[in-house]
Amino acid sequence: MSDQDILQGVLLRLKKKNLVDRRLRLCIVEWNGKGSDTIEDAKASKFCVSVCIDGYEIGRTEVTDPSDLYWYKCLNVTIPEDFDSVTAYLHQYHRGMDRHIGKVVIPKEEVVANPSFTGRKPLQFMTSDIDISGKINLDLDLTQDERGIWVVDALLIGGAGIKETSLFVVLSTELNAISGEGRHTPELFLGDLKERIHKSKVFHDSKDPVWCERFRMTLDEQPKTVTEEGDVIWSAGIAPVIRLSVWKESSADESCRYSGTAVVPITSAHLHSTRMKKKQEIDEARKKGDLPDDIDHLYPSSEWFALCNRQEVEPVELGNVQIKYEYTELKLLPNEQYKVIVDMLMCSLDKPNLMQTPVGVLAHTVKSKDDLAKHLLHLFFEHDKGFTYLKKLIDAEVASSKSVPTLFRGNSLMTKSIDYFMRLIGPKFLSECLAPVVISKVIRGQMECEINPAIISNEQKRKENMKILHKLVNDIILNLNTNLSAIPPVLQHVLHYIVATSCERFPELESVRFTSVSGFIFLRFFAPAILNPHLYGLSHLQTPPGVKRTLVLLSKTIQTFGNLGGEKGVKEDYMHEFYQMFDDRYNAGIQNFLSMVSCKPATSPAESFDRLTLTSCHSKDDIIKQGLLTKRGQGRKKNLMMGMSLSGLKNMKRRFVILTNSKLSYHKTEDTQELGFIESENIMGVERVQEEAFGVANAFQIIHKDSILYLIAETPFEQQEWIEAIRNVCKGNKNLQSSYHPGMLLGRGVWSCCEQKDLDSTIGCRPCAMVDKSRYPPVETEVWENPTSNLEKIFQLAEAATSSVTREEGVEEAYAIMEKAVAEMRFFHDKVKLKKGRPGSKYNPLPGLKLV
Repeated sequence: MSDQDILQGVLLRLKKKNLVDRRLRLCIVEWNGKGSDTIEDAKASKFCVSVCIDGYEIGRTEVTDPSDLYWYKCLNVTIPEDFDSVTAYLHQYHRGMDRHIGKVVIPKEEVVANPSFTGRKPLQFMTSDIDISGKINLDLDLTQDERGIWVVDALLIGGAGIKETSLFVVLSTELNAISGEGRHTPELFLGDLKERIHKSKVFHDSKDPVWCERFRMTLDEQPKTVTEEGDVIWSAGIAPVIRLSVWKESSADESCRYSGTAVVPITSAHLHSTRMKKKQEIDEARKKGDLPDDIDHLYPSSEWFALCNRQEVEPVELGNVQIKYEYTELKLLPNEQYKVIVDMLMCSLDKPNLMQTPVGVLAHTVKSKDDLAKHLLHLFFEHDKGFTYLKKLIDAEVASSKSVPTLFRGNSLMTKSIDYFMRLIGPKFLSECLAPVVISKVIRGQMECEINPAIISNEQKRKENMKILHKLVNDIILNLNTNLSAIPPVLQHVLHYIVATSCERFPELESVRFTSVSGFIFLRFFAPAILNPHLYGLSHLQTPPGVKRTLVLLSKTIQTFGNLGGEKGVKEDYMHEFYQMFDDRYNAGIQNFLSMVSCKPATSPAESFDRLTLTSCHSKDDIIKQGLLTKRGQGRKKNLMMGMSLSGLKNMKRRFVILTNSKLSYHKTEDTQELGFIESENIMGVERVQEEAFGVANAFQIIHKDSILYLIAETPFEQQEWIEAIRNVCKGNKNLQSSYHPGMLLGRGVWSCCEQKDLDSTIGCRPCAMVDKSRYPPVETEVWENPTSNLEKIFQLAEAATSSVTREEGVEEAYAIMEKAVAEMRFFHDKVKLKKGRPGSKYNPLPGLKLV
C-alpha cells in the first residue's frame, strides 16, 4: 500500500458519520485568586480563563480585574470519541501581552469515569515552553536488509491534538531512553548530525498534521538473535529506542519551538513477520465489527504515542478554579428503529386519562421531571402534537387536584412542562417586559436598594431605597400592561386552556381564573428571570452582591404580587412596611395583565403552533439590540465601506447602531436611513480595545473581511452587552479570526499594542475570544433538540422506569406496553456494538517511555 493511499484514508475517515452523540457542558465559575501574589505584576494585570479540547480552543471567559474573578461562563459542545483531555488555561493580560500562567487538565479517563462533576481543581503552574499535549501516529517495521544489517523503517503517519500548527518531526535511533536527547535541538539537527537525525516536512494546515513519510534508520545496537517464537534478544540486553520530537517552525524569525517528545522502544512486536500476523488478526476482528473503522484498517500495526515534556516542572501555588462539567454519551440507532417508542407515546394521547398510559408511568417513575418534561415536549412538538399533549397533561392535573390552593403548586410533569414551554417560546416576551427595568436601570445603573434595617443602619437612606424600589416595581407592572402585543399566541392558547379547565373544575371560586395562571407567569417565569437574568438570556453582565440583593427584593415583590394578596403571609416586618406603599391599583394592574395573557387569541391553535419556530427565535429582521454609540473607523484600503479610508482616523461621531441577525448598521438618527452596514456573515471577530489606544474607555472593535470598525460605548456594561450580542449573532461564522490587535495601527505602519508591522491583517498579538466552532460544534440549548438524540434519551428514561422496583397500582397495562417497547429497543441496541480502540490506536494511545 502506497503512502498516498494511507494519506487518502486519513482524510476520508474524517467524513464518516458518527453514530454516537457525545456532549460536554463545562462551566468556569471562578478562580479563588490564591497564590496571585507569586505572579509578577498581578495587581496591574487582568485575567481570564480559556477552555481547550486537545489544543483547540472552544471558548473563554470575559477579561476581568483581580478584584472580580467570578465568571460563570458555560460552554456546550459536541465532542468526539478520540479526545484526550479538556484543559482550562488561566491567562494573564499585562501591557499588551497575553500569556498562560496556569492550567487545569481533566483527562478523558476522568471525564468518562466521572461524567458529572462540581467542585474545585488546583491550578498547575505553566509556561508556553512546558505546555505539551497531543499524540503521534507511528509505524515501525524491523527487518534485515540485503547485507544482513537490521534496520527500522519508520512510517510517520500523523498527529492529533497538538497545540501548534506548522509542525515538523525529528526522529533518531538511540541506544536507550536517556541517550541522545541532547541531539534533538534546532541547532544540531539542522547541522552536522543530519545524516543520523531525520527531519520530516512541515505541515502547515492544522493542529492534526498528516505527514505520511518513511524514514529508514540503521540501528546502532543490533539484535543478538531472534527466537523461533519471534522474540528479539538484544546484544546489550536493553532494547534500542526511536526518539522523536515535535517542533513548530516560525516563518517570522526562522526559529523553532519545541512541542513535545515521545520515546518508542523497538520491540519484538515490530518484526516484519509479527506485524503481518497482527495485521491478519486485526482484519478478522474488524470484519466482526469489534474495532473502529479508522486509520487502523489502512495500516493496523501503526500505534499512537502520547507526547510528553522533557523536564519536570517546579510546583507553584496558584490556588484553584471552581468548575462544573457534565459529559453525556448516547449511542444512536437509525431513526426508523425508534418507531416503537414514538408509536407507544403517540398512542398515549388517544387514551382518556394520560396518567394511565406509558406517559403516566414515566411521570410517576422518573425522578428528574425537568429532563422528562423537556424530552417529551420536544417529541410531541416534533410530531405536531404539542398542544394536544399539553392539554392532556392539564386535564390530568386539574382532575387530580382537590382544592384551589394546591392547584398547580407541585413539581409535576405538567408544571415542569409548562415551565420549559414558557422558557422555550418566551425569551422575546420576557425581554420586552423586564429588560427596560432589570437590565437598563438596575444592572447597568448598579442600583443597590437594601431596605432591611438589620443590614442598613442609615434610616434616611433606607427610606430612599424603598422609594426607588417602589418606582422599579411600578415600572415593571407598567411594562407588563403596555407590552401585551408581545405575548406569544401559543402561550395565550395554553394559558387560556388552563383557565377554562380550572374554572370548570372549581366554578364556585371566581378568583381561580387569575390564580390558576399567576403561579406560572410570576412564580415560575418572571421571578426567576429577575433573580437570574443570565440564565434566561436577558443579560450576561456581572452583578455585584449589592445589585444582586436588589434583584432578590424585586423578584420577591413581583412573586408576592403575582400571588394576588400573598403579601398578607409575609413574615419580614420590613417587607410588610414596603408593601404598605402599594394600593389596590397594583393588584388591578396584575389582574388586567393576567386576563390579557390568558385570553383566547385571534389565531387558531393550529395556526399559532405552526408558527412556533418563528416565535421561539429571532428572524433575520428582528432587532436584537439598538442604541447610540460613538463610531471611529480605521481602514487599510481606499474606498472601503463604513466611510473609512487611508487618510487617517475619522473624527468621532455619534451614530444610532442597529443589530439584527442579518447585519449591523449605523444611522445618523433612529429614524433615518442607514449610512453603512456590515453583514453578519462577514464579521470575523468582536474584541475590546485598549483604553490607551484612543484615549477613551469602553471601546471595542468589529473585525470584518474588509476592515475594522471601532465603536465606543458609554459604560462598561453597555460595552459588554454589545460585545455579547454581536458575538451571539455571528458565533456560527466559518471565517472567525484566531487573533487580533487590541491597539490601533499607527501612521508608521505598526500596531500600538505590540509594535508589530501590519504585514498580515489576520495575525494579531492576542488570541480572539471568538474561535472557530467547526471542530467542536456548540450545542444550542435554546432550540429544539436533535430528534434522534431526543428519542434515545426517552428510551433510556423508559428503560430505567421499567426496571424500577416500586410500581404504581392500576397501570399494569401501561407497564406491559412500555416493557414490550423497551425490550424491542434493547434488541436493536444489542445488535450494535460500541467499537473499542485497541491499545496503541488513536482512541487508546500508548504512553511510550517515562523520561527521567
